[in-house]
Parts: sequence; structure tokens; C-alpha cells
Amino acid sequence: MIRLIVSDVDGTLWIDDAIRENDVTALRQAHQQGIEIGLASGRMDPELQEVAKRLDIPCHRVSQNGSFVYDHNERLLASASYDLTLALRLLSFATNGSLPYTVSCTDNQIYIPPLKSTQSLRDRMFVPVHECAEMERLFNQGTLPCKFGFFGDLNTLHDLRTHLLERFPNALQAVIADKDCLDVIPYHVSKGIGLRALLEHRNIQSEEMVCIGDSFNDLAMFEVTPHSFAMSHSDPGVLNAARHVAASVADVCAFVNHYNRDCTAEFAHRERNA
Repeated sequence: MIRLIVSDVDGTLWIDDAIRENDVTALRQAHQQGIEIGLASGRMDPELQEVAKRLDIPCHRVSQNGSFVYDHNERLLASASYDLTLALRLLSFATNGSLPYTVSCTDNQIYIPPLKSTQSLRDRMFVPVHECAEMERLFNQGTLPCKFGFFGDLNTLHDLRTHLLERFPNALQAVIADKDCLDVIPYHVSKGIGLRALLEHRNIQSEEMVCIGDSFNDLAMFEVTPHSFAMSHSDPGVLNAARHVAASVADVCAFVNHYNRDCTAEFAHRERNA
């Protein structure tokens, strides 16, 4: 039986600046059937809380690509951030670069340098973005970054990813999180690691979970369960990594309904013939 449905947000559940009504209906119906719902995203936890409010469903939340994991009862299961030394090195790298960037920190706030702040970056966030001219001081005072987000065209971001991995070997992960966004997170952080912590806490087996996503930061999530779905518009590299392809979250919920119905029928058949 499938007991948990986990969805990515941007490009999966959140498309064209909205959540599709059929996806909302399908997730609510799944929740009413006793299936737990989770959100896994590069976004911050307050943003995932906003998505859960729009769904009107209590959701487990894996935020900042696994930096924070909360269950639907608001229990913190895992958290991670950069150490100060690496944080300062990355800040220097970002400051001296040409791309706009955001910094998501342990205080659940998003910071942006004043000289590189743009309205388009502010508009895409579900929570306020704070201008900060003294991020180095912020880090030194104990508010550490969990994620750097760089924004630009895909070719530029792929080049940046290669450069980052060469410059900071075995120190970070850089994953394409959206069509114009590269997320840079600590080496030991991923959606997959975050989901494993959630599964252990909820006593849910990997085969009892289904997940859906559309980008490269979802690949670690796909590795957790045999029931992985890529959105049909995903990059070929993402499509090839998933077990199945779907056009919507609602389609995944329909798969879960059929799967659980078949499991129930098989169990009933075994009981009759026991």
C-alpha cells in the first residue's frame, strides 16, 4: 500500500504561478483516504507552510533541498547548514560573481545583497526577501546559510555548477532546481536524505511512498522509492532517472488509487485462500 505522497513544488505542484485545482482536489482526496502528504522543495520552510495552507492539508515538509525536515505535527526531524568557513568562502564567490543570488539561512529568512536585488527574484518567493549589506557579519553572528541560489539562463548555470564543483570539491552539491535556478547546498544534504529521515520517523517503508518532481534536485528523491515519477515536461536526464512519467500530481494520485486498490484486492484474495 502507498501511505505517503511527496511532491516537489516549482514546476510540479506550482505551475504558472498557481496550483492547479485538479491537483488540489486529488491531494485532498488522498489525504481523506488516510494517505500522508509531503512537500519536498528547494524553497524555505515558511514557503512550504504557505503551500500547505493553500492545499488546506497538514503536510510533511522537506525544505531547502533537505536542509530542514518537519513532520506534519511541526516536529523538527533534521536540520543542516554550512559551517562558517565554507559559508564565508561561498559568500565571497557569490559577491565577486555576476549572477544575482539569494541566501537562505538558519533563521528561515531569505537575504539578498542590495546591489543585486531584483523585483523578479522578490516576486517568485512566497515570503519576504530581506536586503542585507552585511552578510559576512550575519554569518559571524551565528545565522548561517543553508542554501545559495543563483539565477540565470540554463547554459550559464550549468557552467557555474561545473566551476563550483571544481573549486569546492567534496564540500557542496550544486543542483538545477528550476529552469533558471541553481541551488548550492552542503555536501551532506539532499531531498533524498531528508526523505529517509521522514520515512524512518513515520515508520514508512520506501515502497510505501510515491514521489514526483521535474528537476535535477529531485533525482536524490527518486532514489528513495521504486515509485518515482517525473513530470512529462522534465529534462531528458530527469525523465530517465524516474520509474514513471506523469503529466500532473493528480495523475500520480490516480496511480496511487489504482495501486492501493490492487493491493487490497490481492490481500483479500490471499485471505480467502489461506
